Amino acid sequence: MHLLSREAFEVYFRHLRTDGVLALHVSNTALALAPIAERLAASLQRDSRHIHASDDRRTARSESDWVLVSSGAPFPATLSGQKRGEASQRASLWTDDYSNLFQALK
Repeated sequence: MHLLSREAFEVYFRHLRTDGVLALHVSNTALALAPIAERLAASLQRDSRHIHASDDRRTARSESDWVLVSSGAPFPATLSGQKRGEASQRASLWTDDYSNLFQALK
């Protein structure tokens, strides 16, 4: 949980270039982590996109979910992926002092 806190995001962005992208692998069978990551991005006025990759047996790729967070400028309109949705607006902001795993249960 401490890796998805506001304080952790602040540390990540101190180390990223201004044109960098934070890529978070948020696949989880029990927890909906994408709204938490998107809420954190919004709290820092960062643009985010939720990317879902379907499984593909031909290439042996497993299904996965990612949240990309821009460290500077907004993502170009050509980047496919879902913008921050209603679920992330309802998600609580996780900090070093507060997190709620029950709220993230699927």
